[in-house]
Amino acid sequence: MISSLPDDDPLHADGPVSIMDLARRFLLPESTARYYCKRFLPWLPHAGLGKRRRFLPEAVPVFAVIVQGMQECKDARQVERQLGEPFAGSQLPQVKSQPRAVQEASRMGELAVIQPTALHPHELGELAQAVRQQGTALETIAGALLAMQSQQQELAALRQALARREEEAQTLREELRRLTMLQDSAEKTHQQDLEQLRKWLAALAREQQKNR
Repeated sequence: MISSLPDDDPLHADGPVSIMDLARRFLLPESTARYYCKRFLPWLPHAGLGKRRRFLPEAVPVFAVIVQGMQECKDARQVERQLGEPFAGSQLPQVKSQPRAVQEASRMGELAVIQPTALHPHELGELAQAVRQQGTALETIAGALLAMQSQQQELAALRQALARREEEAQTLREELRRLTMLQDSAEKTHQQDLEQLRKWLAALAREQQKNR
């Protein structure tokens, strides 16, 4: 709910009001009222420029909607959606003899300067928090990439070591095959020698029997 002075109707104004008047009517800090006026300027009918700007009586109930919306949801964009389209011609001419094109250019130039910098403290805090979160996320991603790079290097080293072990195992298999062939050849030669020795012993035994 919007709080107001007990002896004053905040939604009624007899004439143009200043930012200080709006702050007093709705019991707001002047800095907050100034932020609301700058942030929602296209929706607030006003006259004059800069410090001489005054808000017309019909801007007061609109300002009440802005205050209530910001107190309830604290989202300027949502409040803009609640307000709808900006008021056409909310900036009234300051000097009647000024060409309309000059007046419009002055109004657009002022809005272009004011609106991008009109950030409420809570919006600045949210922006800073978002920047910190993004920085933390980037640091996490960078750490993960470094870890992946280190793991890839370790994996490449393991592949190289495995390739060397495979070469050594292949060399050992070939050496074992050669030794097996040599052993088979030696066993065959040994069998042949034994057979030849038996034959020689048998012939010697027959010769001794004949001599007896």
